[in-house]
Order: sequence, then structure tokens, then C-alpha cells
Amino acid sequence: MSSVRAKRADTRRQEIVVAATHLFLDKGYEETRIIDIVKKVGIAKGTFYHHFQSKEDLLGEVISNTIGRILNTGSDIAMMEGVNAIDKIWMVHTSIMSQAGSQFLGWLRQMMFIDPGMIARIMVSIHPNQIDMITSSVLTPIVFQGIEEELFHTEYPKESAHAMFHLIIDHPLWSIGPEEVQEKVRMLAYMASNILGARQEVMSELFQKMIDDNLSTVNGAI
Repeated sequence: MSSVRAKRADTRRQEIVVAATHLFLDKGYEETRIIDIVKKVGIAKGTFYHHFQSKEDLLGEVISNTIGRILNTGSDIAMMEGVNAIDKIWMVHTSIMSQAGSQFLGWLRQMMFIDPGMIARIMVSIHPNQIDMITSSVLTPIVFQGIEEELFHTEYPKESAHAMFHLIIDHPLWSIGPEEVQEKVRMLAYMASNILGARQEVMSELFQKMIDDNLSTVNGAI
């Protein structure tokens, strides 16, 4: 009986996280009230506080769950056989976009400017090493593979993996217009080719695909 109750509690907790994710994206974190979340899930306010201490606590779980899904999928990509390092970086990008979404990443980046202290507290509390695990378990093996394939030429594979992760997620692809696309591709390709010691034309093709994919996702959501 206790295992059934625990399973129901886990299901309810996940329902709250899913509802909050949609509301944070649709209304914004600041504008979303706890009463909005409980109404969307169809629960009492006391049930919310049984699972989460505060809205900030809930936001931490939303972010942690998203990063966890990216980590799980990315680790599988890194272990794939018969796929070269460039294609794996592309697959990691598509995984991030599918698990988090351009809108979520844009919203999170905006929150970093609005309340950097809160985001810093959340990132420490959910798992101090969660972001580092993405670079160490996903991108670092891919960079080492690229070196073996002679696609990359860097003496600092771990540091290069960390820098590439931020290139993939930190640049504001969700906010650029069509006239800025080619300049953005040139800039990212230049940076990536220097970080990895890769051919710039290869990086140009990779980031063109990333930006085209991102823009199609954004346009499809409008």
C-alpha cells in the first residue's frame, strides 16, 4: 500500500512540474502564481506545499528535470557507434532543443538577467555538478572522438568541450532576425573552429544547420 501511495505522490509531483513548465513559458515566472498552478493541476494548495516549499523550489525541479533529460539522451549519443563527432554535436543540439526547447532556453536566459541570484541558488541546489556532467559525460567524449578522427585538433579537449556547450546554448538564437543569420553563422563557426581546431567551413555548415533548425522551431511555435 505504501508503494502505491508513493507512486501516486510521484505522479502528482510530476503533474505539478509539467503544469508549471507550461505556465512559466506562457505567462512568465513572475506572473505565474501558485494558485494558477494548483488550478491547472486540479489540486488543493496544501497538496502543492506537500511537494514543494515554494515556487522557487518548483522552478528548481523544472530546470533539474530538463537538464537530466538532456544528460540522459546526450550520454546515449556520445556512446553511439558509426557516427562521427560532427554529427554527434548536431545530435546533441537537436536533443537540447527537443528536451528543453528554444523558448525554454530563451526564457531561462532572460531570468538570469532579471534575477541572477535566484537562478544561481537554484543551479547550486539542484545539483552542483549537473551542468559539468553534460560536458564531461557528453561533449568531452565527443571531442576526444573528433581528435581521433582528425576532425579536431586541440590540446585541451575538456576545456574545448565546456566552451562548445556554452556556444550551443548561450547564444540568443531565439531572438535573431533573418538578416542576422549569416553573420551569426560566421561568428559561431569562427569561434568553434578556433576552440576545436576544426575546419571553419565544417563548423559553418554545422552552425547553419543549428540556426536553421532553431528558427524553424521558433517560427513553428508562432
